Amino acid sequence: QAEALVEQAKFDEALDKVTTALELTADNANFHVLRGTILQTLLRLEEAREAYRRAIAEKFRFYSYGDVMLIL
Repeated sequence: QAEALVEQAKFDEALDKVTTALELTADNANFHVLRGTILQTLLRLEEAREAYRRAIAEKFRFYSYGDVMLIL
């Protein structure tokens, strides 16, 4: 649901959905990446950076340099 909301540019709603999902499955790296992307879009950069760090801690494998650009 969160991804569909992102596609509709409903970023605040998408953030609520992915945050709820993370409350249920905090170790899901994909949800942390999605949360980071949404937060980055909302220019909440420190929170986005932390979400990406959490994704890395949960063993997410980034596939391009663009995926990790904010972290650097």
